[in-house]
Amino acid sequence: MACYVADLAKVAKPATIDARLAAISAAHPGRWHDTPTKEEGVRLVRRGVRRTLGTAQHQVRLVTVPELRTMLEGLNTGPAGCRDRALLLLGFAAALRRSELVGLVVLVTVLHIVVI
Repeated sequence: MACYVADLAKVAKPATIDARLAAISAAHPGRWHDTPTKEEGVRLVRRGVRRTLGTAQHQVRLVTVPELRTMLEGLNTGPAGCRDRALLLLGFAAALRRSELVGLVVLVTVLHIVVI
C-alpha cells in the first residue's frame, strides 16, 4: 500500500491520494482484514508526499452581488434560464460549493421522480 501511495504521488495531488485511500479504507470495514491504509508505513509515505508536494488549497475569489446581477441578466426567460437563475441564486444565498449545489440538484431530481 505504501508503494501504491508513493507511485500515485507521481501523478496525483495529495487530495486525490487522500480520496483514494479513503475509498480503500471504506471498502474494508466488516471484511476479513483490517484496512491497510492505517499502517505506519502508509502513514509515513503519506506524510512525506504532503511535505514534498504541499497541501495548500487554492482560494477561489467569491462572486460579488454586482457580478451575480450581471450573470442573471445574461440568462434567457425559458425553462433552462429559469433553472439556471434558481441555481445561481440558491448557490449564492447559501454560499454553496459547486459539488454541494449539484448534490442538491440530484436530490431534488430523485425526489421528483419518486413523487411522480
